[in-house]
Amino acid sequence: MTQLQAGQRLPLSDLGLGHSLTVTVECDLSGTDITAFGLNDGQLSDDRYMVFYNQPQSPEGALRLAAPGTFSLNLDDLPASVTEVYLTATHDSQPVSRAGTLRVTVDGQVNFDAKPHLKDEKAVMLVRFYRHGGLATRDSGPGIQRRPGGAGPAFWRRGGRGGQRPGGPGPHFSAHAHPGPGPGRQPGQGAPEGLAGQG
Repeated sequence: MTQLQAGQRLPLSDLGLGHSLTVTVECDLSGTDITAFGLNDGQLSDDRYMVFYNQPQSPEGALRLAAPGTFSLNLDDLPASVTEVYLTATHDSQPVSRAGTLRVTVDGQVNFDAKPHLKDEKAVMLVRFYRHGGLATRDSGPGIQRRPGGAGPAFWRRGGRGGQRPGGPGPHFSAHAHPGPGPGRQPGQGAPEGLAGQG
């Protein structure tokens, strides 16, 4: 199995991967939520591309929650408005680094151990996939900034319910979270309401 390092960015073809993928996130910290976001250049412009326990697939099925912590992703079926897919891990009250295991596996062939690169973040981007056929792992920099009272990540949208990105031009990664089910939490509790986010 190929072991990825933090901060890598590679074509999927270099890893022996195609554009139809199964991605599994293993995390043993109770209460951690694993969510997939279909973004347009770092912004969530359509709520339907936030895939989690209460919304298990995107409209055309290109991004789907196949089982807890496991997503199926078909990059070729994503619309032009979705340029990348982020997988994130968030926790309401504890740093994600308290997990004994936080590992991403792609098609059983490629592995990324995110645990050694965590600090005290409660919300982190683990990996991202690009529609044109690339993969990037999180680097060792800061995690997702969390809005007070938030419990997980979402992304500033171009207008609409989420409003405009704060802070002027350039990337801004912040979070207003949703509490997801995580181990011991019941689906349907704390479903996400208004999105704010990150880019």
